[in-house]
Amino acid sequence: MRKQNWLIVLNLANNYLSGRIPNCWQHWQYLQVLQLENNQLMGTIPPSIGHLASLKSLHLQHNNLSGKLPQSLQHCVNLVLIDLGGNEFIGSIPTWMGNSFSKLVVLNLRSNKFQGGIPYELCRLSSLQILDLAHNNLSTVVPKCFNNFTAMVEKQNSSNLFSYFAMSPTSGAQENAFLVTKGREVEYSTILKFVTSMDLSENNLSGQIPKELTRLVGLHSLNLSGNHFTGEIPKNIGDMEQLESLDFSLNQLCGEIPLSMSSLTFLSHLNLSYNNLIEQIPLSTQLQSLENSSFVSNKLCGPPLPSCDTNKARQYLKLNMEAMKKERDFQKCGSMRYRHLDLLLVFGLWWVLYYSRCAGELLIFGFLMIFGTTSVILF
Repeated sequence: MRKQNWLIVLNLANNYLSGRIPNCWQHWQYLQVLQLENNQLMGTIPPSIGHLASLKSLHLQHNNLSGKLPQSLQHCVNLVLIDLGGNEFIGSIPTWMGNSFSKLVVLNLRSNKFQGGIPYELCRLSSLQILDLAHNNLSTVVPKCFNNFTAMVEKQNSSNLFSYFAMSPTSGAQENAFLVTKGREVEYSTILKFVTSMDLSENNLSGQIPKELTRLVGLHSLNLSGNHFTGEIPKNIGDMEQLESLDFSLNQLCGEIPLSMSSLTFLSHLNLSYNNLIEQIPLSTQLQSLENSSFVSNKLCGPPLPSCDTNKARQYLKLNMEAMKKERDFQKCGSMRYRHLDLLLVFGLWWVLYYSRCAGELLIFGFLMIFGTTSVILF
């Protein structure tokens, strides 16, 4: 038993384990990595897991676990990776996650039954590189403070990469995570520390896409598909120059595709289908090289879709020019009429002066009043 207490890595993944997770973790205070994924475990996460003060990596994905997350889990303050995807956890995402896990780099709650809003406390996870909340029942809006994810804001290079996933000389463990990107699930291990990703797809999120998300210029993959987002795509989406995969499909977005999107030169996967987007697709090498399916069920035109209706555009331009010509002709004709009327008024004034000497002053004053008023109205 004493030898077990010094165990650092426990890997029982990819077996046929069933039943409940034992509630005896108070005896494993030195455990850093717990891998129980891809089994048939059921029940809740035992409360004694909170005694794993040294735990850095928790893999429980793809089991049949259920219930709410135990509050005792917040005592595992050294966690760097949490992967609970593919279970049946319920309730809201705990706010204490943002307060307790300051070192967290990977948070995967994908394919569960979490509901309610995304807690603003998650914005405190400045080290977060991978956030996967897809396929839940989350609602309301995306917090604007998501631009506080410093690790997603910075364009990473060899000098500022996080070192959490380096192989430990004592444990010999190589960290890994399964992520869905570009429409397929991929396992990352040796290059995990290079990956930055956000997946909020298949929820009930609504409102406009926060423009603050475009400040995450170090993000490689962004998926907001299958929600109820409205409004336009943020104009400065092109600032996210590191994007390789972008999915806004199955929403209610409208307006034109921003011209700045043509700046996404690393983009190899794009899906804007099933929205209410209009007008011509911006011209760029990347966008025109994509499949038609990236843009279907919109009102878009131009490569790679059929060309825009140039005849319709010419007809509109012709009608517009004709309307402008009619307006100029009307103004010119009206100007000539006004000049003719002024001559008539001058002639009338001369007639009054010639034939009305006695009452001339009164008549001249009255006629000048009429003449001045008429001129003001006409001009």
